[in-house]
Amino acid sequence: MKKIIETNQNLLIEKRREQLNKINESGLRAYGKVMGMDMFLWLNPSPIELQNTLNSFPDPIIWFGNNSDIIQQTKDTAPWNKKTFLLCSYDGAGFTMSNSLLDEIKNVLGTKKIEDALDLIPSLYKKQACFLFTVSGENNEFYFKKITQFIEKFKIA
Repeated sequence: MKKIIETNQNLLIEKRREQLNKINESGLRAYGKVMGMDMFLWLNPSPIELQNTLNSFPDPIIWFGNNSDIIQQTKDTAPWNKKTFLLCSYDGAGFTMSNSLLDEIKNVLGTKKIEDALDLIPSLYKKQACFLFTVSGENNEFYFKKITQFIEKFKIA
């Protein structure tokens, strides 16, 4: 009987550890100032949490995300649209948006490769901006690694 209880406790502890690891893997990470902008990286954001976060940013937003996250968030207008200085899809050169959204979002671009998107960033400096990278879907580990390397390269200690 005691052996069964210990086994169940170990299983519960292991499950809890797995859940905490998942939370750490998918949470919004703040990197502080990078190239003078508040830099954030988010692995696997849920659509609702992403929209709430975008709406809560106080400063102009520069958002680099994958095609599917951007398409999901740009189906309808939202308060964050008017605060968006630049929206970039780093895994597809094209996506469709309504004209009303294009009127609200100042700059929209797409690249086929993450490297091309990252090369643009030093020229996009905007004082008092919130810079958000989102990573989800296929190849998320590859994109996460590339973006993390980029952030570490430019991060001021």
